[in-house]
Amino acid sequence: MPSPADPANPATVAPSGPITVTALILKFLEHAGTYYRRPDEMQTTEVTELRPTRHLFGHLPVTEFGPKCLRAVRSLTVDGYLHPDYGLRGDLSRGVVNQRVGRIVRVFKWGVSEELVPATVHRALTTVTGLKAGRTEARETEPVEPVAWEIVEKTLPKLNPVVRAMVLLQWHTGMRPGEVCSIRADEIDRTAAVWIYRPTYHKLAYRGKPRVIAIGKQGQDALAPFMDRPGYLFSPVLAVELMQAEKRANRKSKVQPSQRSRNGSRGSDTRRSSTTEPSPEPANPSGSSRGTPTNYGIRSPPVSTRDSDSKRHR
Repeated sequence: MPSPADPANPATVAPSGPITVTALILKFLEHAGTYYRRPDEMQTTEVTELRPTRHLFGHLPVTEFGPKCLRAVRSLTVDGYLHPDYGLRGDLSRGVVNQRVGRIVRVFKWGVSEELVPATVHRALTTVTGLKAGRTEARETEPVEPVAWEIVEKTLPKLNPVVRAMVLLQWHTGMRPGEVCSIRADEIDRTAAVWIYRPTYHKLAYRGKPRVIAIGKQGQDALAPFMDRPGYLFSPVLAVELMQAEKRANRKSKVQPSQRSRNGSRGSDTRRSSTTEPSPEPANPSGSSRGTPTNYGIRSPPVSTRDSDSKRHR
């Protein structure tokens, strides 16, 4: 891709001299790719798509992008549109639209700090107020209410041990979902009756604010079977292994010879002779009829399976 300042790329250089909106966005994304990162180099969700702005006004000099242009972009996201490269982009809710518009304004604010955009352009954009509930055609979304314990209690028996423990831990501690998924034993202080969990990475870590989560007896009981695992305590790999072990224990039909010969590893060659010695079934320490192991340290994943939050943005 040509550099934004490359005259050979007419989409990024305005005829009159100032850079175009596309050039500003490309420069900002280059900055955001390194700035909006956690200490472990994982990119945060601040790097957001700006396609509607480029779609309508990418060719425009930044000095000509004013409040009317910003409102036009906002209307596009409210109604949805057909992008020539990415297809149909659906309509967004009022809250998301306001977030997207705020990010556009911040891009121009960053451009002012880099002396790419006149300060008057940014000040003019800040005069565009957010959409108000009941005063716009943008759709509203239902508020996310907490789930009643009665529903959680009925759901728990249907979950595998890993997910069940994660649900209980979040219920009893109020952790954020990401904090539950990334919890590690070395981040938990177990010297007192109430454990203290200090996640290395959390929502406000970039502001230098610590995050301290108390884990009482019920949360400790949920964590106890997993505390000997190295690395992340909750693993999708472990959850799948437990699910497969339960299916084998509950199987009623006869196992076929071709299935006995498989070693169960993904990607391995399963075309073996039926005379091959079958792999032993995992032991069931609890002796229960369901056959679900109570020792959850079956195998640790070789790498982290942390969610990369790589959602596609409209």
